[in-house]
Amino acid sequence: MMPNKRSPLFILLISFLLAACSPGGKGEGLQPPTADEVMAYYELYRSGNYADYVKAMQSCDDKPADFCKQMADALKQHAARIKAEKGGAVSAEFLRTEMHAEHSAADAYLSVTYGDSTKEEIILPLVFWQDKWRLK
Repeated sequence: MMPNKRSPLFILLISFLLAACSPGGKGEGLQPPTADEVMAYYELYRSGNYADYVKAMQSCDDKPADFCKQMADALKQHAARIKAEKGGAVSAEFLRTEMHAEHSAADAYLSVTYGDSTKEEIILPLVFWQDKWRLK
């Protein structure tokens, strides 16, 4: 089996997201995000709704509009590359959630199937912020 190759841009985006946010208070006793919540966020990306995907990111709440547009453009470029290389993401299946940071952060794992029939497991980092689960 070949190791997963991650694009440097995607890794940079995820690294920034992880470094740019901090959880919004203690989350002890919180329920993990539901599969429906996670899949709704991923569908924003998969359907090309990059501006709303960025709006769903807690780490972009206080960022200037130009920065948010750059993030949306980077997501669009990443999706275009995946479409060119693999036929784009055609479906995704929720696998599991792992809770972190006193349960106020979580990693949601999805299995994504591409147009060329390959699959990849991806992680969507989430944070519980102002009474709801959001993308980091």
